[in-house]
Amino acid sequence: MSFFMENILSIVCFFPLLGVVLIILWPKENEQGVKWIANIVALMGFLVSLPLITEFNNASYINSETGMRFVVKAPWIEAIGVQFYFGIDGISMLLILLTTLMGFIAILSSWSAITERPKEYYCYFLLLQVGMNIRDCSSVFDIGAEKALPCFGDETPEHFPVALVRFEERPLIYDENFF
Repeated sequence: MSFFMENILSIVCFFPLLGVVLIILWPKENEQGVKWIANIVALMGFLVSLPLITEFNNASYINSETGMRFVVKAPWIEAIGVQFYFGIDGISMLLILLTTLMGFIAILSSWSAITERPKEYYCYFLLLQVGMNIRDCSSVFDIGAEKALPCFGDETPEHFPVALVRFEERPLIYDENFF
């Protein structure tokens, strides 16, 4: 396995940050350059995500425990048991491809529409794309169910004094005059 394919999810997710850095370093007066950088980075992000299609069913990239593909797992904050954990399934792969393709199309479509503060616009757009790519990966932080959702239903474990998440059943109110 190559370094690129082992880390393809991290590369796809964080590649737009390269464009953000380049746009920040680019002179503000050269608006056409900012637009070119954003378009090229978005196109490259889509092209980098294409191997997800061809290698999706490759057995060497499938995690035997979870069935997730292209899993990247590394300790992050060990004191509280947080791990950096990326992995995708079939729907996540399609969402990543859709996000990268639509990001490129949206940036290309905004070429003539964005006339004020294009540097800021394209930086924020690429940051938004990073966030959407991270969302498309199945698990960002693997904290563990007992730490992520300490309360289930009406029961509160003893070692959690405060209920952070509470699920309640509420009756569905249907108004006949609504429509």
